[in-house]
Amino acid sequence: MKSSPYLYIAKFLSILHPPLPKTPRASKTLVNVLESAFQKHLDEVHPSPASVSPKDSTTVPDPSHQVAHDLHRHFDSLLAHPLLATQHAVTPKSRTDTAAAVIRFEQVGLSGVRGFKLVQECCRLYLRGLKKQERVPAGGQLAPRILNWYTQMKPTDKFLFLTNHTILSYVVPVMYKDGLESEVWNFLRTLYESSFGELDSVSELVSCSEGSRSKVRSVEAEDYLISLMIRQFSMKDSLSDAAHLFIQAAQYQEARSIPFSLVLSSNCLASAIIRVRHNHQLSLDVYRDVLRYFTDSHWRSSWNSACLELYDPLSPSATSLLKQIRIPKLTERFSQHPTQQQNVYTALLDAAELSEKQGSVAATREFLSFTSSLFPDRTQPKVMDPDPSKHSKKDTTVETISDFAFARA
Repeated sequence: MKSSPYLYIAKFLSILHPPLPKTPRASKTLVNVLESAFQKHLDEVHPSPASVSPKDSTTVPDPSHQVAHDLHRHFDSLLAHPLLATQHAVTPKSRTDTAAAVIRFEQVGLSGVRGFKLVQECCRLYLRGLKKQERVPAGGQLAPRILNWYTQMKPTDKFLFLTNHTILSYVVPVMYKDGLESEVWNFLRTLYESSFGELDSVSELVSCSEGSRSKVRSVEAEDYLISLMIRQFSMKDSLSDAAHLFIQAAQYQEARSIPFSLVLSSNCLASAIIRVRHNHQLSLDVYRDVLRYFTDSHWRSSWNSACLELYDPLSPSATSLLKQIRIPKLTERFSQHPTQQQNVYTALLDAAELSEKQGSVAATREFLSFTSSLFPDRTQPKVMDPDPSKHSKKDTTVETISDFAFARA
């Protein structure tokens, strides 16, 4: 009698999945068989502790110690089985800096102000990894996690976060690096709208008498955040975007009748323009709008405005800068930061060169003299060629910028 295909399939399935016992007695029998088989396999892989006679016959070991030792050894062998092995977390030292920053951020439960210091450290570590061009896998970015942490804050904590210059200086670059630039704009919008709840809730951070101070802190925070955004734009060679951001911020403050307070932002934008000099590629209208908001409310703004007049697309001028260098004790106000020093040096040389082109010999000499006194280590007279016949005759009574070995770089 031939078996049908159905019977073959049923037989094959019964081999793979034996039918369940139909009676309790059969079930108990099956359990006993499986248990004995498992016990036999376990004894073969991990033999039970056996009494081992001591090698030194002169000593009599304590039986209780011997049994405990064998038992512990048996348990250790069981726990060493691959099925029971746990995956040990890789220490941050064996990971990249970016991954270590994300892991550390996730491992510690952050909430509100208590997490400021740790967020700062994680951002610093993350930026260091990006500087080393570490590859960040999909889903391994730090910025989305920071955004989630920020979103869950109370309004008063958000106020403290957005007015904390130190932590913003680390968070904003991370947000830009991870493509969350739009969220930084939301930070700025939050400051503009002062959406920290009512003023009374913000004043809980300080005494009631200082409640009005929160608005001042908000305006100062706007300036600092805008300066960070301008710096990011300049790093991406997007001076046009940086200029438009500054103009919009100045117009917004003007509409709110707030005195000019974009000192940090104007200084950052001026530094970015001076760094590229005439290659700023800003249109005449945009450039003039930028200059219009560089007021005389702060000496730094006056200096920057005078420097930017050197690079006006239509009519560059060194007149304002000449007035600036005549201010007593001006040099005491200059920052010793290398970048700021380089910007001052570049502007002074460009002013001397512009004055020479415009035929103002006295202004050229004054700029060169001021530069020599301010940067004696960078300025030195050129070594004259011993053979004057190689050069055409010229009036040696007039010093020009070409007579000095100034190096802008």
